[in-house]
Amino acid sequence: MRALKRELLFFALIGVLFFIATGFSAFNTEKNYSGENPDQVEPGRLTLDDRIGFAIILNAGYGTVQLIPASSDNGYTPHFQVSDQFKPELACISNKVGDATRDAPEGSGLGSLENPHALVESILAAEQYNRGSLQRILESALAHVALALTGHVPEMSLGLGQVKPSVARAVLPPEEVSIMSERELLDFLLDDCSSAYVASTYVATLLRAEPVDRSLKGIVGDVAAQYNGGGNTAYVSAVTAAFRLLANADYSASAESASSSTTNALRLCAMFETGMPEGGVLVDSKDGPVPMDDTARQALASAQTVTVAMAQWEPGPGSYLRRLSQLRLDWIGKALQELGLPPGTLLMVQKAKPAPGRCGGSSEEGADSVQQTSFGLVTVTLPADSAVSP
Repeated sequence: MRALKRELLFFALIGVLFFIATGFSAFNTEKNYSGENPDQVEPGRLTLDDRIGFAIILNAGYGTVQLIPASSDNGYTPHFQVSDQFKPELACISNKVGDATRDAPEGSGLGSLENPHALVESILAAEQYNRGSLQRILESALAHVALALTGHVPEMSLGLGQVKPSVARAVLPPEEVSIMSERELLDFLLDDCSSAYVASTYVATLLRAEPVDRSLKGIVGDVAAQYNGGGNTAYVSAVTAAFRLLANADYSASAESASSSTTNALRLCAMFETGMPEGGVLVDSKDGPVPMDDTARQALASAQTVTVAMAQWEPGPGSYLRRLSQLRLDWIGKALQELGLPPGTLLMVQKAKPAPGRCGGSSEEGADSVQQTSFGLVTVTLPADSAVSP
């Protein structure tokens, strides 16, 4: 009987402690500020993307963050404010970035990109976050050793903007690249100012290739993904968040309907059946891939730059897939020349996962079905005075 009483007393004590515990507030990493009405504050004041955006901006030194305290002016809701902070390399951003938005067709989504410099800053900040100063020093040492042994700059991402030599050769004026020796090209890529310059020039090239009906968030995401060379969603989210903080951008506004039905970029699809190193080249249109016509051939003949984003889905070991990918890239280069691409045009190659709505894929974001089709999305940038139907 005594044992039963002790057990009942023990459970009663646990019950009392439980009810006492329920009276305390749950642990909250974002406690309300003085004067803030907790009933008017939504939980999760900062999203994960916001936190990453703040982190890469502060790490690069491109901005300072100030806490604006609660007051009657802001509904007693404190918030963070980002103020620009100047660093020398930011003065080296190419004017071509601004030209890409100013020269956009009427009604293009690029018109909503009011601060293209902030996009370049966001990309540079993300690259510095991914590659610390020590890692860039090691990359520089490795590149110098490779240059001494081979006489050529190795094909690796270098410098502040993590730019590859092939990208620099493709986006810079030929007369500028032709006078550089290999050592001068390496020094050019490792210099902070010139790295920011060539990175921004590449961003300008990517902006000019954007479809006219793309929204602001879509444009920023596209450029970030292509700059990074694939479907690194964490990288894209970081750049998107940093740009929104730096430019105070409104992603909720959709792109206006384009009043112009033309664009200065031609998109082609090199389609491959499973396991086949050769395929067919089609034009990527709103209604899906369509056969090449004379207009597309004429546009290809005036190409300024060509970017190939490989989206490959194949079963098999890694060595086989890499060899298959290289065979397909070689075939794409030959096929484009047979279709009218000027000889000697450099193809910039990027890795990409299947993009919604591209080359016959599903246009629904987050669709459950997986597009199991291998293709190369070929983006051909045309002269500013040229235009083709999107």
